[in-house]
Amino acid sequence: MGADWVTEPSDEHSRETREVYALAGLALYWAQCLEHEIVNALALIALLRRRLSNPATTPKEAAEYERYADSVWDEAFRKTLGVLIGTLRKSGVREPPELEHDLKRSLDARNRLVHSYFRERAESWLTPAGRHAMAEELTQMREQFAKTDRALHDLTQPIREAGGITDRVLDRYLELRREGAREDQAIDIVAEEARKRTSR
Repeated sequence: MGADWVTEPSDEHSRETREVYALAGLALYWAQCLEHEIVNALALIALLRRRLSNPATTPKEAAEYERYADSVWDEAFRKTLGVLIGTLRKSGVREPPELEHDLKRSLDARNRLVHSYFRERAESWLTPAGRHAMAEELTQMREQFAKTDRALHDLTQPIREAGGITDRVLDRYLELRREGAREDQAIDIVAEEARKRTSR
């Protein structure tokens, strides 16, 4: 497949403008990664509590559990980042003070990026120095989101492992997705491989 949809900037102003947009997109991507990390943590907490209090022992109960799992993720993805952070605090996960601070900074940065960033920086577009300053600020936002995402990922590792989602499982899932497997196919393959390992 050719890359004929990719255009080359015609001048330095266009090149700088495109770079700023690209950095904004990358920052937004990492903000969404952070949202997804929180959703995963909340969903796993809810699913582990359900499994421990009401384990599925029949095919009917297993099907009910699957429906419950889908509803947990669907409900969490409907929440805003601010609501997700508030829900995480009420979930029983103990956030170190530094992570709590980073979550607040990330929320503020994400809201600014989505709701007002380009309006507030309208004059910055007019000069190379302004565009360079925007590029640096957007890079700092991206680094803030990524740092918070990693810290939360590390904090919730015991929760994932309790649910059988180890780094090995995640790496295998990503490998299958890169190879072209659909999401449901990759999950089924990884689950089957995990079942075989535990039954040995």
